[in-house]
Amino acid sequence: MILSGKDLVVQLKEELNVIFLEKKIGESKPINIVVIHTLKDEASQAYKNTRDKLMGNYNIQVQDIYLDNLPNRELLNYLQNLNQDPYVAGIMINRPVGKGVDYNELITTLGKKDIEGVGLINTALLTISKKGLIPPTSNAVIYILDKYNIDLSGKNVLLIGRSHNVGKPLIPLLLERNATLTIAHSKTQNISSLIANADVVISAVGKPNFVKESHSKQILIDVGFHYLSDGTIVGDISKEAKERALSYTPVPNGVGSLTTYLLIKNILENV
Repeated sequence: MILSGKDLVVQLKEELNVIFLEKKIGESKPINIVVIHTLKDEASQAYKNTRDKLMGNYNIQVQDIYLDNLPNRELLNYLQNLNQDPYVAGIMINRPVGKGVDYNELITTLGKKDIEGVGLINTALLTISKKGLIPPTSNAVIYILDKYNIDLSGKNVLLIGRSHNVGKPLIPLLLERNATLTIAHSKTQNISSLIANADVVISAVGKPNFVKESHSKQILIDVGFHYLSDGTIVGDISKEAKERALSYTPVPNGVGSLTTYLLIKNILENV
């Protein structure tokens, strides 16, 4: 079975429309969001037009600011000034970041304008199962599992990946659903045995075709998105592994189909 994220977009849009109408966002001034870039990244540029069009539908206006030559201390000062700006409703720090930039230090300054859910306040709320903003990619994984009625209670779930914006936020979200959780990463030894024993494998390791094994009773959630040298798009999980599995998320049209909409949901809920 294919666990399509694309097929869930219509339902997610309906949820966004409810928030949009309840908060009367269309009757107010545009919601101003600032995205800080510390590195010029072609992938981000390609995504920008799609992002801006989607956000414009919800009265969200995005300003991209490029600060690729600023040292970390000046970046911190810039972010602190944005935090004090009443016209700025939300702040994002684009990844990857430039050389010498301490991403973890920057996100500690975001406070209540942390629309990606990666700062101190939202991270703390997530770890104690309180309502906060959830990082969109992590939330997309959970959205797919929930909407396809995949019960994780008592299941052996292998999470491959430990990034601050995907892997780590998934830990409390999966435990909240009573999963029996094992965490692995690119340095884990004997990962094949862990995969073999898992009912559900979630790969957010960021390496193309990293997962090559699977079995017929397994559910595979692929967070990866990679362009190979021949232009082919693949995920973290190989095509062969997916063909053997009980069900899986495709790449493209899987987890990534939902992330921008879930970011919009964070913004709408935060204003």
